[in-house]
Amino acid sequence: MSESDWAHLHGRVGTLESMARVAEVGHAHLVEQMAEITVSQHRSGQRLDKIATELQSNSATTREILDATRDLRDVVITARTGGRFARWLAPTLVAGAVSFGMVKGWWSDFTDWITR
Repeated sequence: MSESDWAHLHGRVGTLESMARVAEVGHAHLVEQMAEITVSQHRSGQRLDKIATELQSNSATTREILDATRDLRDVVITARTGGRFARWLAPTLVAGAVSFGMVKGWWSDFTDWITR
């Protein structure tokens, strides 16, 4: 082996070592980035879990409000129906009372007439 071959081989090894150091630095940088992404995703997952919990809480509150609103709606419908029934019933009761008074008066007149 000649000296020039030795120098060439030495230069080639130096180049390969430099490339290995570059690859090592690149690999270390890639590992750091992957670690940051993993931590970021983990934190993001925790935030998503927190958001999901808050959404469940809000959904439960919305369901309770909806149930209360339905109950209130039923009360309003009952009041309206009761009001309509009372408006219908009032004239009927007045007419019934007048009719009862007339019948009672007739009955009274009839019993007076029979007992004479």
